[in-house]
Amino acid sequence: MFLDDVIRYVRVRKVKKYVPKGGILLDIGCGKDTYFLNIIKHKIKKGIGIDQAIQKQSYDNLKFIPLTLKKSLPFPDESVDCISMLAVLEHVVHPKAILQECFRVLKTSGTLLLTTPLPPAKPVLEFLAYTTKVIDRDEIDDHKNYFSLLQTKNMLTKTGFKIVRAKTFELGCNSFIMAQKS
Repeated sequence: MFLDDVIRYVRVRKVKKYVPKGGILLDIGCGKDTYFLNIIKHKIKKGIGIDQAIQKQSYDNLKFIPLTLKKSLPFPDESVDCISMLAVLEHVVHPKAILQECFRVLKTSGTLLLTTPLPPAKPVLEFLAYTTKVIDRDEIDDHKNYFSLLQTKNMLTKTGFKIVRAKTFELGCNSFIMAQKS
């Protein structure tokens, strides 16, 4: 839907400048159109996208793996330079376990780029999905959690991440956190 595309564009624009050049990036929840990886593929050495809604395929420097997130990631320890999770954490049943897996999979000094809607976004998103029908209702129905910026930062620091940058955007409805594995 059109508004979903606008929101995604704003999210990607906010995050893409923080993707380190020349590294291996794992995009968790890349989506069926693999938008983020296709936007940044010229900047990275290799991109891996995982999502339950994609088909297994590879092209250029990108590889896509169909996967439903549970509690673990099928990648070796310290195997990627950067992980992106754009509007994904709110869909995850076991967010702490997935963040621990991100820490495990990232190389030392690796970067996690994460966005997630904040609690004030819930009524706005539900209105846009259920009443005006300008965003995808199925996406909103799948939200398991809405984390405050402080809650997300606390989960990350308890996992071992160092918070590099944390801010809100989209009128305080979303958060962006850049964290580093120390």
